[in-house]
Amino acid sequence: MAELTRVDTEALRSKIEQVSIQIESIMDDLTELVVIGADDRSTLFRPPAAFSGAARELAKLMNAHPDIAETTGYDAEAVEEDLDNVDILAPLEGSLTELMQRIQDSRLLWLAEAFVQSAAAYKVARALSQSRPELRRLIQTLAPVFGRTRTRTPPLPSTPPST
Repeated sequence: MAELTRVDTEALRSKIEQVSIQIESIMDDLTELVVIGADDRSTLFRPPAAFSGAARELAKLMNAHPDIAETTGYDAEAVEEDLDNVDILAPLEGSLTELMQRIQDSRLLWLAEAFVQSAAAYKVARALSQSRPELRRLIQTLAPVFGRTRTRTPPLPSTPPST
């Protein structure tokens, strides 16, 4: 059996509680960040990767074309501010993406380790339950999770021999 990942659960709980408080505080501090509903999010444009550089160049060039800016309501300063804000988010986004991956990987690993051990114990208990009736309650409790529901295939109809 592979070596199990063991951690001090109480120390982990304490650290997670501290980090959760810090995250709540950070979220309270970052009032500039917006929350968009799923319906609104689905309607927003998703610019291509090269957009930011091109948009910055356009903002510079639009100063020479105030008529187009006025006609379209284009505000070069607002565009540059939006792009600057996106750039500012990049380091935070990278760190949080890594943190989320670590959380997901830890969850996956710990659940997999617990599942493998529990499934093995269930299989042995199931096999022994015929001779040890006290295990039947354990099997009944775990069967919905580990047991297989077998659907019996009806026998094929017999075909009369051809003459």
